[in-house]
Amino acid sequence: MRKHIEYFINEYRKLIDQTHEESTALKVDARYTTEYKVELLKQVIERFDAKREGYLTHINSQIEQQRKIIADRQQLVDRGADYDRKFGNALKVLELTMYDMTDQEIINLVEPFKGDYHTMNILRRVLQKSKKEDLIPVDFAMNQLTAALIEIERTTQDAFTAPFEQSGTALTKVSIAMHYYGAALPE
Repeated sequence: MRKHIEYFINEYRKLIDQTHEESTALKVDARYTTEYKVELLKQVIERFDAKREGYLTHINSQIEQQRKIIADRQQLVDRGADYDRKFGNALKVLELTMYDMTDQEIINLVEPFKGDYHTMNILRRVLQKSKKEDLIPVDFAMNQLTAALIEIERTTQDAFTAPFEQSGTALTKVSIAMHYYGAALPE
């Protein structure tokens, strides 16, 4: 996903440069009347807008696919009648003995709750006190991924909908967001 988004951001950057060069060349071309230059510039901007919209559609598609994956992972699991009691017991055991437990004991304790994003997220936060949160798979640390998606979506929307004159500055913001948040995204 990350590489796909980076590809379209780079293509958009090339499109901005190409459109800028093309419009600058048209403005100084003495072969055309002012009215015809205006008409040609409108065509250049129309092509730019169409390609920009296509790039944004592809990026939004990638973000939406990732959101669906996250939503699927965050679905509540089918909880049995004694699920809450087991969870309460596990929390109490961790509270009382987590500093004395081996890594394998903690892994065995949280095993019944795997697949339940919300429960695993709570257990991960509890384990942060003892610096053992890494025992909960990173897959359950979805908040970082969700935050990354929101920020990248926001900055790409801003960049791809900004007026042409501001596109370069807006793309710089996207590059910063990709650098900062991109590590949370899958390849």
